[in-house]
Amino acid sequence: MSKSFRGHFSFLAAFVAMAFVFAAGCSAEQGPDQSAQAAMQDAAAEAAETAEAAADEAEQLAAAAQESVSLEVAATDEAPPPEDIVVAQAEEAPMQDEPVAETAAVTPPVKPSGPAPYRVGDHYSLLSPAQPTSAAPGKIEITEFFMYSCPHCYNFEAFLEKWDAQKATYVQFVRYPALFNSPARTHARAFYTAETLGILDQTHMPFFRELHVNRRPMTSENELAGFFANYGVDESAFKQAFNSFAVDTQMRKAESLGRRYRITSTPTVVVNGKYVVDGDKITSYEEILKIADYLAQKEASGG
Repeated sequence: MSKSFRGHFSFLAAFVAMAFVFAAGCSAEQGPDQSAQAAMQDAAAEAAETAEAAADEAEQLAAAAQESVSLEVAATDEAPPPEDIVVAQAEEAPMQDEPVAETAAVTPPVKPSGPAPYRVGDHYSLLSPAQPTSAAPGKIEITEFFMYSCPHCYNFEAFLEKWDAQKATYVQFVRYPALFNSPARTHARAFYTAETLGILDQTHMPFFRELHVNRRPMTSENELAGFFANYGVDESAFKQAFNSFAVDTQMRKAESLGRRYRITSTPTVVVNGKYVVDGDKITSYEEILKIADYLAQKEASGG
């Protein structure tokens, strides 16, 4: 959330039950018909010299042709299911020119209609210049910048996980840790270590709880090694990943993006490298995500 959102906090102070939920974020200072040809028998007998032999051969060929037509009609009446057809064609007719299946057309999102429910300044700001994203073609990237030590990020996470499970198919969600201070850098390295080891989905929310529920600082390498041991990672494997080139590379990328996106507080949500969700009119975590969805739909439908 932005500093302007924090300014609005004073206005909402009278609503004590909502104050903690909607408070400003932590700032930098806080440190994806079977067809088969009947085999044709070559005539091995010598040419018949009599008209009667020739007539017999012609009669046999006519009968064989009639039998082939009957077999084709039967195959049409008892056609196998489409998936069997595809397998049969792949195995028996690899040189077939026509495709055996078509890719379903992707329906673009409908452009938002009516008066805009959210406005620049009140609900979001424009990032100028807009920044490139890492989204796949046809996808709109929604990015969250967070800190594990930020209580607002911890509170936001439950809303974010529910939204992530139901988000539009054209949205690609990505998280980046903010590197505001030394503890934040250590926690960001733990985030990328878990990602490198392929256990981020298992460790992400529990790591938040270690800080905000169990009140453990999680700032020493030994303490982090103990945490990762709970997920089957021995100390040697943890330290190798924690100090790896892969993690160093991700750390540099996160730091660079934080500067380019001009992130000064967390949590901050950015849509398609273009819109920063912030403003005095935002009153809930749910609304942050509604605004992000609206801006993503707007981008995906051509603005």
